[in-house]
Amino acid sequence: MKSMEPSSQGDWPWSPRDCIINHTFELETTRIIWIIIKGNTLIQDRIRSATRYQSPGELSSFRTLEEAFASTLATHLLISEWAAENWDEFITFIETKYHEISRRAMSNDIDIPPVIISEGGDGPLSNTKRTNTEKSAKSGLSSLSRTRTETFDSWSSLIKGDKAWFLKPNVNLVTDSKDRVRPPAKKTMRVEFETPGQQEFTFSDLQSLHHLHDRAKEAILILKLNIKIMSQLVKFYGTTIASQQFPAALRNCVGEYNVFRGRIEAIQDDLHTYVLKLETLVGHVEGCKTLLRGILDFQNKESNKLLAGQSSTSTVNMERMAVEMNHIALKTKTETVSMRVITVVTLCFLPGTFISTLMSTDIFQNLNNHPSAPDPYRNLGPLQLYLALSLPLTFATLLVYAYFHFLEIRREQLEKTKYYASKIF
Repeated sequence: MKSMEPSSQGDWPWSPRDCIINHTFELETTRIIWIIIKGNTLIQDRIRSATRYQSPGELSSFRTLEEAFASTLATHLLISEWAAENWDEFITFIETKYHEISRRAMSNDIDIPPVIISEGGDGPLSNTKRTNTEKSAKSGLSSLSRTRTETFDSWSSLIKGDKAWFLKPNVNLVTDSKDRVRPPAKKTMRVEFETPGQQEFTFSDLQSLHHLHDRAKEAILILKLNIKIMSQLVKFYGTTIASQQFPAALRNCVGEYNVFRGRIEAIQDDLHTYVLKLETLVGHVEGCKTLLRGILDFQNKESNKLLAGQSSTSTVNMERMAVEMNHIALKTKTETVSMRVITVVTLCFLPGTFISTLMSTDIFQNLNNHPSAPDPYRNLGPLQLYLALSLPLTFATLLVYAYFHFLEIRREQLEKTKYYASKIF
């Protein structure tokens, strides 16, 4: 048999305890042997107390076969009464735990639309912002009914309205100790169901209901097994005293047997009542589990819907920022091409400007003032001399520019090759 006994282990104050019994009744010698295996001395103490203080007709009298048989029935009755103890307290405890969750589930108002709470980050956008709704504007702070957290990238989180953060004059970028501009920190978006009528629900509440369900089902099984064992005891001893193979003295114990059967049936009635209570409680727990799953699923859908709308807005802002960045990239590319054209034109005219400046100096003037001095350019005219000096120098300058430009392009290609190779391997 089993019974519920108080336990000091863990958070659950009740534990099912086994009691294994082996009973032998020797009719010839009137010897009764009881072998009881139990985790504590409760049954042993009760039997000792009963044999010490009760009248000789109950447990402590073995002078005749009738008295020994009556003592056997009384001992069985004592153990059966132990198997019916503490069930009221156990069922009350489970009901209390169940009502702690079911009252909140029944009274919860889940039709309140959720709001988005923005937290974290730096600068003016890091303050907590709430989405105004018709009912949440009237409500104060309350418990969280469902919280879902989604982290957005710090750059996209700064996009508000039609302009990106880097185009806003009133956005203050955060600088570190070396005055280097760094992007704002990430901020967190979470969904809150806030209203005074709402209650906080987590998955642990569903786990608690599942635990209560398992404990109640286990108790029902124990009670039914106890009822079955008691019915077998009554049937066995009824058959014994009615059998012609047993001594006539046992057949004279009909009165003791009827008392034993009546008290066992009363105990069985109590156990049947406990079974009905627990089966009803199991049905309520299953219904509350279904309701709680529905609440969690509904709030999950509402959170996903709200976050999907927020993500859609963020995606639109990101697309807008990408378009603006594309415009900036095109302008930068155009300006880069213009600068290259200006550079090439400057390189073309720079050697000629240098030669013309050089020809206007005293070097060539001294050659004109001293006709007797040797002049390697005497046979060349001024224009021919200018071209003979400026064209080779211009070609050499452009060749040096092309060489360094080729080296830069080659270096960029090698870096791209190394980058893609690292991504593949």
